[in-house]
Amino acid sequence: MMADGVFDRFPVNAIFGGHNMPGMQLGTISTRSGGIMASEDNFEITIQGDGTHAARPHMGNDTMVVAANIILALQTIVSRNVDPSQSAVLSCTEILTDGLRNAIPGRVIIKGDTRSYSKAIQVQLEERMRTIVDGICAAHNTSGTVSYTHEFAPTVNSEQYVPIAVEAAAKVVGRDHVEDNIQPMMISEDFGAFLEKISGNFVFRQWKTKRSRWYSFA
Repeated sequence: MMADGVFDRFPVNAIFGGHNMPGMQLGTISTRSGGIMASEDNFEITIQGDGTHAARPHMGNDTMVVAANIILALQTIVSRNVDPSQSAVLSCTEILTDGLRNAIPGRVIIKGDTRSYSKAIQVQLEERMRTIVDGICAAHNTSGTVSYTHEFAPTVNSEQYVPIAVEAAAKVVGRDHVEDNIQPMMISEDFGAFLEKISGNFVFRQWKTKRSRWYSFA
């Protein structure tokens, strides 16, 4: 929509959005000033070595062991490199190999994502990941490549529009059911890209509907 010029064709002064949030008390609406949802970056790490029979591990490079070392080492990025006052998450979520039960794979692919609230942290996560992959692969005489892509921008609410959103929400559910300073979450939403272009506000809501508990985030 943005690439198609939606804001050029339909200029607006502010933009507002909302998303169902499973787990919230039914009939409530919540928002906050500043960051409310994080960015999401996706990564794919490919480890290439020499596969071999499981009975002859010395004849190849055990890329599964390399992958295991990388997965464990990646967890030190947030715990030992990122400032503890900053929010960041790094998750390895999928492993693919070309091996079999009795064959050590020659290639392993690790997939996952990272989440944060600042571009500086995004850069730090990517740089440290590349350094760790290069170092561990070199130590095991294998090669490693990292594909790192930026999928979602952080969703950052403008302070000036929080009162407007709160007032509108109060008219719907009552002021006692509106939270104006909810804890930021590490989930992601493409509305963040809109807020980079147009100031506004995003809210979480929980309605009493059959579908309210089945709305997913990125």
